[in-house]
Amino acid sequence: MSSLEILESSLIYANPMPHLRSRQAIFPTVVRVPSGDLLAAFTAGEAFESVDGRTELARSTDEGRTWKWEGPIPRGATPFPTSETGRLSRTPAGEILCYGPRLDRSDPERPIGNAETNGFLDCEAIFYRSQDEGRTWSAPEVIPIPLPGPYEIASPIVVLSDGRWLAPFSTWRNWEGTKLTPERALAMVSMDEGRTWPEMITIFSDPSERVTFWEQRIIELDGGRLLAVAWSHDHETGQDLPNQFAIAENGWGFEQRRSTGLPGQTCTPLWLGGDRLLCVYNHRHGEPGVRAALVRLTPENWQVENEIVVWGQPMRSTRQSDTVVGEINHFRFGFPMPLRLSEDTVLVSYWCMEDQQLVARSTRLRIEP
Repeated sequence: MSSLEILESSLIYANPMPHLRSRQAIFPTVVRVPSGDLLAAFTAGEAFESVDGRTELARSTDEGRTWKWEGPIPRGATPFPTSETGRLSRTPAGEILCYGPRLDRSDPERPIGNAETNGFLDCEAIFYRSQDEGRTWSAPEVIPIPLPGPYEIASPIVVLSDGRWLAPFSTWRNWEGTKLTPERALAMVSMDEGRTWPEMITIFSDPSERVTFWEQRIIELDGGRLLAVAWSHDHETGQDLPNQFAIAENGWGFEQRRSTGLPGQTCTPLWLGGDRLLCVYNHRHGEPGVRAALVRLTPENWQVENEIVVWGQPMRSTRQSDTVVGEINHFRFGFPMPLRLSEDTVLVSYWCMEDQQLVARSTRLRIEP
């Protein structure tokens, strides 16, 4: 049975002068660019949901052991104030994509989420392109989602081997708490490298609308099969379910969802070959922290073989809320994302609270056979 070992951890970004100004870093994603460098994007702002939130970059030339801050992705002009948060992916040709929500911050007194109604600010889905490993970027391009917003966008664009691009998102209630469309996890589909997005597919849905699916992750397995995993929440009980998964055997239609058995929220799988996965996820009960699990996968079974704590949470908020949005406001870690560096080494990026500030961090793991 394989095992996991932590090699080392490093800061992608931490505020260098916290005694002078507040600068929080959350939601890091990392890709390897054609030169071999690692490029990280993260959201930076004076607070977790501040109106000055923007996507910033850092680069590593030594496999994630050290990182150098490079500044923000330039934002396009808008007719009203906005904040942005972006997630990175890469095409086979080496183009870097940065995808996420652009949020309407016309009212500077409104956070992103409404803790009283479980609603969100209005937003649109945008992405940027870079042809030079993240040193310069295109103007933002809007993905035309044919459903009333707002949307939760927590995944990078997924570039598939058949040429399709998937832009995942989930529908959400508006600021007043009104459900404008059934709450589902979906994806826009492009057949022409993001120039047009003519199709929308459903990844997870519950006909009773009792269960909602957030922060979905979609990866490609062998033979064009797709695997999707999502944080799943039961609105009737007010409790999270174990992470749910579904497989699209033909690369299009996702079959019946099943439980992973992992008592987590955000969960990101990495295919290791054959029936093996590495999954990194947020565990927010008992002993909270970021965890990594080695998994054997079949269409009907998710078997955890080994699990370790990547980052432990030394402090917990005692503040409670009746809504998911209210709870999110007090999270102190999250958004784990794996990147395979070599046959036996994986880099896990995530954000966490250290020294009373939010930082973006990476941890290198070794998978031992």
